[in-house]
Amino acid sequence: MRAAVVRLVLAMRTTLAVALVALALAPACKKTPPPPPTPACREGLPREDVQRLRNLVRNGTDPCPNLPTPKIAVDASGVTVDGTLLVPASAIPSARPQNVAPLFQALEGRGRLWKQLHAGQTFAPLVDLTVAPDIGAMIAANAVRSIAWGGFAKFHLTCGDLTGDFEYAPPRPPGAPPQDVLRLSPEGNFHDLAKTVLDAKRPVSFERAHEPYP
Repeated sequence: MRAAVVRLVLAMRTTLAVALVALALAPACKKTPPPPPTPACREGLPREDVQRLRNLVRNGTDPCPNLPTPKIAVDASGVTVDGTLLVPASAIPSARPQNVAPLFQALEGRGRLWKQLHAGQTFAPLVDLTVAPDIGAMIAANAVRSIAWGGFAKFHLTCGDLTGDFEYAPPRPPGAPPQDVLRLSPEGNFHDLAKTVLDAKRPVSFERAHEPYP
């Protein structure tokens, strides 16, 4: 009888010891929940998502490094931004200089988000623009002016065998100092116009002669 009692006491002590060890190790074994996914780099994010992106920038990790350097292509399908078709060709005006609203808004939104994430820094965008040589000059010109009016006025252009940099000059506000601008009339295909644009060595414009400042 006494031996049975001793065995029972020892068994209880062993069980208690195991339980205490398991309790002590429980926090260490608990899985840490994964961090929430990084918000998409697009305009219109909730304030908390913008703040999360801003904190990443402050910590030295830019989650949206391509915001100021979009890759834009203009071809028979329309206007593609970073590999996504944004404006179909049928929606781009081809008869007269005119902004393409979705393109203007998309670029303006990119610039706005970049400035939110990099408060106090200088925004210096550069568009990597590829235009198919046989695209109508007015179609490509309307894409270029929409991009520039959206805040992205400097371009690295590739058009067939032509490549180089140019700057577009959007309308300036009343009272702004005059600017030496080459005003061009988009006619024919864009390849022919691109030669003049790249040889200009000064900002160019495809605006109507007396287009008002927006």
